[in-house]
This record gives sequence, structure tokens and C-alpha cells, in this order.
Amino acid sequence: MIPSGKKAGKVYSQKPLTTDGQLDFTRASTATRIGSDGNIEKTRTNLLLQSNQFNTTWTIVNSAVLTSGQADKDGGTDAWLIASNGTANAHISQSVTAGVATLSVYAKAGTLNWLRLYVDISGANASAWFDLANGALGTSFNSIEHKIESIGSGWYRCSLIVPNGGTIVRINPSVADIDVSQTTGNIYIQDAQLEQGLVATNYIETTTAAVSVGSVDNMPRLNYTPGSATSCPSLLLEPQRTNLVQYSEYGPEWLNTQSTTTLSTTISSPSGENAVYKATDNTSSSQHRIDVRETVTTGTEYAFSAFVKQESNSDVDFAYLLFSSKFTATRYFFNIKNGTVGNGNGTIENYGNGWYKITGSATANSTGNAVFGVNLADVNGQPTYTGTGNGAMFVWGLQVEEGSYATSYIPTFGATVTRVADVCENGGSSATFNDSEGVIFIESSAFAADSTNKVMTISDGTTANRVQIYYDSSNNVIGSVAGQAVISHTTDITQNLNIAFKYKLNDFALWINGVEVGTDNLGTVPSGLQELSFDNGAGGSNLYGNIKKLIYIPTALNDTQLAELTSIES
Repeated sequence: MIPSGKKAGKVYSQKPLTTDGQLDFTRASTATRIGSDGNIEKTRTNLLLQSNQFNTTWTIVNSAVLTSGQADKDGGTDAWLIASNGTANAHISQSVTAGVATLSVYAKAGTLNWLRLYVDISGANASAWFDLANGALGTSFNSIEHKIESIGSGWYRCSLIVPNGGTIVRINPSVADIDVSQTTGNIYIQDAQLEQGLVATNYIETTTAAVSVGSVDNMPRLNYTPGSATSCPSLLLEPQRTNLVQYSEYGPEWLNTQSTTTLSTTISSPSGENAVYKATDNTSSSQHRIDVRETVTTGTEYAFSAFVKQESNSDVDFAYLLFSSKFTATRYFFNIKNGTVGNGNGTIENYGNGWYKITGSATANSTGNAVFGVNLADVNGQPTYTGTGNGAMFVWGLQVEEGSYATSYIPTFGATVTRVADVCENGGSSATFNDSEGVIFIESSAFAADSTNKVMTISDGTTANRVQIYYDSSNNVIGSVAGQAVISHTTDITQNLNIAFKYKLNDFALWINGVEVGTDNLGTVPSGLQELSFDNGAGGSNLYGNIKKLIYIPTALNDTQLAELTSIES
């Protein structure tokens, strides 16, 4: 199995060219991955129903008249004419809830030149006007931003970005800016979309239900290297985690300490979307940070991660993650100019284009509301400094989760979100595996040497008869057969390793990266081998990590062959 072939519920093998090696896959939630372009790929969902059938699920208000079959933006006839018919404020509407969201529609002037988009939000209603004759923005109220983009032939994509909630969306023809009083006239519309987030992404057509694309429920994640468009993917398997931060990308919901936060739509985020917030210091002698406050439980370890990028004119080079209030004050420093770790020994990962994912963890010493801060710093290890108003960084994707290490990004836009665990199991059959002898090979890396065993097993469906390769909590790689011939080797299990375990009566060996690291010449072989799973054979001790390659060979290779097998790089 080399991760490349997938569909919902399946991870396919490349050799042999049959279904013998396919694995069953489940994950009862959406998730993110690193796409082949090196960017974070989020699951995208159009929450509107009948996104281009405006006379169905949509409510027609104030005698609006809809006519289908109009010349569209793509040269076809899928556009609609929406017209007033004797009553002011004619429009179509639909009830839907989204959190921080973007409403978009393609529009073209008819006998009227203006479009209004409207969204009910908590506390106030958001609306914006768009000049379809000149491709210009009109007035907006209570919105984060509104945009208009020409796509040719008089068509524009108009979008309204709103901060919270949303129970009703509306699309209006309009006679002028801030004016829907017309009783006659029309405009053309096509392809409406409401999606969580701060940008309008590629249109997703819907009919009777919302439609999602990306790593949807039960879709295996083929994960590429962050910031790289030339890497080979790995199969990403992760435990269940919840992002406790309710607004991971929306700066106005973060708290500021001696800093200001502003939206930038010219800087691309790690997901490739032009919507990030810039944190800028002031001139006080203090901490300069943004933070979120989340409820924690005493004795529980939390991982805190954020994506940061130094602003090009910033006069400070460092950032640090802060755990405080319900923690003994803990700080992880990073040089975000050159991407190196400073005091605290946190982790930093290059996501390309100047972006770094920075991570630290700490254990709460009491229960209650804790502070998780992303701070600017001018010197490694120094938490406070006198600002100039020119110290700045871009911040995106805040995540707080229970655990000793950070997992893949979980976007949130108004509520906590849980990504359910990946489960990959039931590969092969009794015809695939040889009870008498064989080799299992895996190229993989674990996320951390935490408190769990992380196991890949060929078994009879129980723990009685099994061949295993696994990582333990002490940075050991272990090959074993049903509790016999346990061969262990200590190494850094978070690094990519080529591991092969040979089993045969009284002939067992563990090889890592071209070197035989252990043997055992006493032991029997299992019986009834019939399935391969990324667990202990009975559904526990799941292997969580990045799986680049998996091979089963039904014969015991010799030393030369094992050295060659474990020396090949993907």
C-alpha cells in the first residue's frame, strides 16, 4: 500500500492490482489535510439548498418573479432573472445557520444595476450593495467585508462576509445604493453559496441537501508535506481531538493586550485564502499579544498551536506561546524570521511562504478559565519589551486541544469542533497472509512518544495470534509475534522510519533504515492470520501517525533483501 488510491471508506493497495490489499477506513467527521499544493485543505460546504434552483427551497418574498433558462456566465443557459413585480423590496430568502460565514452569488445587471445581499446575524442584520453596472462596491452594514469580482461578460461574483450566526439570507435586485424601493426592474443571478469562513471559495452545487467537498466523513486523508508541491503523500491517521477555540481564524473574537488586530486580505493564509489577521504592538513596555480564554481541567495536558508569519516591516523577530492563569506560567519562544526554536523547546514547522506552525504543551494545575496567548517578543526568552508600533505578525488557525501534541488543524467559526478518530483496518484475507513465514514492512512516523502504544498488526482478529510492529511510550520500535520474539530498538519514533519485521519458526529479525537492529532465534509462528489493521488486532492501541508505505511479503527475506527493502526512500 502506497497512499494514492482512495475513496470514502477505502484505502487501496497498488500491488497486486486487485482488491486483496485494500483497507477499510472510517472517520465519522470532516477533517483537514495538506493538499498536493502544500496548502491546508479544509472541508468546504455550501450550506444553501437548491443553490441554483431559486424557485424551489427558496422563499419568494414581495412578489419577486423568477425566470430560469437565462444566458449564464459560462455560455450556457443556467442563469435566472429575478424581477420586481409591483411591490418594493422583492427578494428571495432561505433560512440557514452558519457562524462566521460568506454569502456569495454571481450577478449581472438587467434593467436594474444593483444587487443587495443580506444576512440575519445575532444582534444586527448585515447587508451590502453591489454596483453591477460599474463593478463597484456600495454601502455595507454590520459586515466584516464585502467584495465584487469581475468574471467577464458583465458578470460579477459578489460576496458578503458576516461575523456571527445567520438565520436568513436574502438576495435582492436593487434600484440604487441603500435602496430596494423599486417596484419594477430585474437583474440576473446564478450559483449562490453560503459557507463558513472569511472568503468565497469555488462554487459547490447543491440540490436538496448541503454538499461538502474535501476530507468529508470516512474519506481517507492523503497528507502531503506542508508548503511543498512536490512531495509524496502519507496516510494520515489521528486520534479524536476537539479544538476548544471557538473562533480559530476570526480576530475580533480574540482578546488584545497592548496590541491591535486588523484584517488583511492581501496576505495568503496556510490554506491559500486571502484572509488573515495582523497583530501589531503599541508603544507600552509590556506584553504584546492576542489570546483566547478556554476552560481547562486540573491535571490535564493541553497542546496549543498557532500559525504565525512575521510582517515584512516588523522590528521584532520573535513570537512565543503563553500558558497562564490555570497553568504555572509557561512560555515557548520561536524566531519567526528564520524558523528556529527558542527558549522552552517547543516545536516549529515550516508551512511555506513565511508561515510557521508553532506548538507547545502544558498541564493545568487548576480548573477554570485559562489564558492561551500568542505574543510578540523582541528577544528570545524575554516576555515583555517596549514596543514601537512596528512590531507585527500575522496570526491564523488558533487551536487548543487536550493532549501532549498538536494534531492537524480543526477550523472553527463560532463553536468548538471535534474531529473523530481515523480507523483503518481489515486489510487482506486468509489467502493473503502466510502463517509460516513472512515480512511486514512499514514506512511511517509517530506523532509523539506519548503514554500509548501505537500498533500495526496482522492477526486472526484477536490478540492471541498476531504479528506486530509498534511504537511504545519510550521511543522504542518493537517487532513481536504473539508475545514471543519481542525485539525492541530505541530511536526517535517521530522521524520517518523504514521498518521491517521478519517472522519464521525460530528465525525473527527487526530491521530499521537498512540495519538489522535485533534478532531472536527462539519462537513459534502464529496461526489463522487473516487481516491487517492499524491497531492491536482487537481494536485498541491504534497506530496514529503518518503512513507512507506498507508492504507484506509472504516469504522470509534474507539479510541482503531486508537491507535493500529498508534502505529505499519514498
